[in-house]
Amino acid sequence: MKKITLIKSLFGFSLIGGAFLTTALTTNCGNPHDETVVFGNAQGTNWPGYTSGSVTLQVNHAAGTCEIATGQTYVAHNLIIPDIIIDDDGFELNLTSISGSAFYNADGLTGTLTLGNRISTIGISAFEDCDQLTGLKLSNSITSIAREAFQNDFGITGSIVLPSNASFNTVNVDTFLGTGITSVTFPSNVTTIADSAFSECINLSKITSSFASQPNVGGSAFAGVYADGTLHNTNSAYSSSALLTFLQGQPSLPPTWVAV
Repeated sequence: MKKITLIKSLFGFSLIGGAFLTTALTTNCGNPHDETVVFGNAQGTNWPGYTSGSVTLQVNHAAGTCEIATGQTYVAHNLIIPDIIIDDDGFELNLTSISGSAFYNADGLTGTLTLGNRISTIGISAFEDCDQLTGLKLSNSITSIAREAFQNDFGITGSIVLPSNASFNTVNVDTFLGTGITSVTFPSNVTTIADSAFSECINLSKITSSFASQPNVGGSAFAGVYADGTLHNTNSAYSSSALLTFLQGQPSLPPTWVAV
């Protein structure tokens, strides 16, 4: 076993040690072996705010992937999931996915969560019940977000911009259920919004979209959205008023919403 370290992404990286946090991040890599990952110190440089904590990087030999084991101890403020990991030999490991329940009920996660530019998939309940998070930045490298990934993260407020990756087509069941978001932007690549995807988002008051035609929307996709709001579809091929009428007839959006 030898030490490998996280390198800083383009946005920076900050971890603060102290409380229990379960993690399971997956990477593509070669030369399968077990490693110890030390957060907060890469190539002799201490990251701001880091105090302690380490995880073990485990390899799935059959799949040729690496996974950070569960049961780690640290707290992260304004966590930025890094793009790559570098081992002592300088081998780069692309950090491409976050496993199901990786950060489930992780009260030690605070501030804004930023996902690295090589993350492609987020597993079921990966960040469910992380109610101390206050913001979320999704990268355009993401191709899929599984159901319940951010469910009940009611501390996340402000705007969510969904990935504009051509392969990202579906907002899954319960993905953002119970979050505190006030605005969501749907790029043109999104074609499906599943049941309860934004249910109980009681502060949601603005939707911006680029749908060329009527999307597939589950009947309860926006159930429990109570605030007055506005909807604007930027694609002239499908009017904002037509989209709003459709969404209000699911039933879903409240009748007090207006098309702009």
